[in-house]
Amino acid sequence: MCFNIPKKITAKEGNVFTVSDFGGAKETVRSLIDVDIDDYVLIENGVIIEKFDKNKINEFFEGGEKTL
Repeated sequence: MCFNIPKKITAKEGNVFTVSDFGGAKETVRSLIDVDIDDYVLIENGVIIEKFDKNKINEFFEGGEKTL
């Protein structure tokens, strides 16, 4: 079983994206789906496989702050 953490797209050049996690670590990935800067995504083996709905991701972060 794998556990993925949402990452935020911070830069885009063609079909190559830079994403960062909550700790600030960055990585370069590619995408098979339509995404853009500031989207939160899931990555598997260097490929964006899912994009989060912005309302859902905001709910996720708001809930996480309450539990911390």
